[in-house]
Amino acid sequence: MRIKPRHLRMNIQGLALLSVLFLLPLSGTLQQAQAQQKFDFTYIAPTNLGGGPFNSVSDIQVAIVDKWATGAQKSWSKSDKEKIVGKAGLDLIRLYHEFKTHEAEKSNVEFKSSNKDMPLVGTSVSVDFGAADDMDQVVADLTNLGITIVASAQRIISARLPISSIPDAAAIQGLRFIRPAYYTVHVGAVTSQGDTAQKSDDARTSFGFDGTGITVGTLSDSFDTATAPLTTYITDTITLDLPAGPRPNC
Repeated sequence: MRIKPRHLRMNIQGLALLSVLFLLPLSGTLQQAQAQQKFDFTYIAPTNLGGGPFNSVSDIQVAIVDKWATGAQKSWSKSDKEKIVGKAGLDLIRLYHEFKTHEAEKSNVEFKSSNKDMPLVGTSVSVDFGAADDMDQVVADLTNLGITIVASAQRIISARLPISSIPDAAAIQGLRFIRPAYYTVHVGAVTSQGDTAQKSDDARTSFGFDGTGITVGTLSDSFDTATAPLTTYITDTITLDLPAGPRPNC
């Protein structure tokens, strides 16, 4: 069968129109995703930081260290700063920026963090340090910075860290990380270490996520089948270790 040129032109035009109609929703989705990414990024970047554009959260944290650098801190290389902010993490670097901003404003109002869960003790913050190897040397270096050691076990050191000393503390050799000593919120009879292992606590603190509206599925061939269990599905729902509702068919 021969296709007339007029019909061929109409078919091509129709395909072009369909392509445009198909791509419009996709383009809108991409724009929404880009806008959301920009919003989240703006949320992380302090409004009074200046500089930029920033290509990553690490760039923002390095810019914070640059902004308030004094003395020997001014000689730190970019690589040094990236390691420092990597050890300290987003929460402590944001806290440091807020505190230095508060100091610069010479306000008589008591300093408060925007993170309501931050474990502040006056102008210090309760933290846990993770030592890489030489525990004694790390403790000595921390003490020389005026950091109050509260307790230590194996390679974890609990301490009160002056907020203004966060970058200097993170620059200590032999230190793997610093983390705020957030208070554990006990929900139910069992407190899981998975909360910190998966950094779910970081997601709640930094972005306000709490899992609302998310359905989690579990595959099991042994759920609630023990003949003499320590607990049952019903008792676990009563203690809030499992959500209430009809018993799952696993």
